[in-house]
Amino acid sequence: MQTIRERMQSIKIFDYLWWGILLFGIFLRIYLYFRNRSLWQDEASLAMNLVHRSFGELTQALDYYQAAPIGFLFTEKFFISIFGPYDYVMRIFPLLSGILAIYFIYRFAQAHLGSTGLFALTISSVAWSLVYYSTELKQYSSDVLALSLMIFLAGNALKQKAEAKDFFLLGIAGSLIIWISHPSIFVLAGIGLALFFEKITRKEYAPW
Repeated sequence: MQTIRERMQSIKIFDYLWWGILLFGIFLRIYLYFRNRSLWQDEASLAMNLVHRSFGELTQALDYYQAAPIGFLFTEKFFISIFGPYDYVMRIFPLLSGILAIYFIYRFAQAHLGSTGLFALTISSVAWSLVYYSTELKQYSSDVLALSLMIFLAGNALKQKAEAKDFFLLGIAGSLIIWISHPSIFVLAGIGLALFFEKITRKEYAPW
């Protein structure tokens, strides 16, 4: 009985460790966000486009040598239209993207990597580039969100007992995510190849 109790306690401590790392990563992003550093040149150039253009005009080539996915631009314009053209407001979407990204990394690592997934979660939570871009007016943080979300959904679709809803969610998310992240096209292509390979090599039935 003592052995079972010790094992249960170790499992509980392990769960606390997962959540502790995740919450620390969220804290770092929120802390840097509230420091509210000034926009640097590239951010300011994109901000000028967002503030002075309408939704329709954002579909055209941007000024100041800027480029970003339509979904990212529209989301930023939506926040600006409601809350105003402030630095805090323009960095809300990157912040939310950074927080959600490490959450999906946490979900994937815990479900598919076991204890070694703690290393992946730790790196994702504290890596300075990921923390920094979570508080910058650029699409890099939403790129990470898009990729982590698609890999998480692909992991569900590739599991042994995948259900129809897993493929449905992957398809819907993949159709929408390309409007938010350009690099997601390459990840979606890799996921498609993995699913096709799984279909033709799995002995038991695997749904298309």
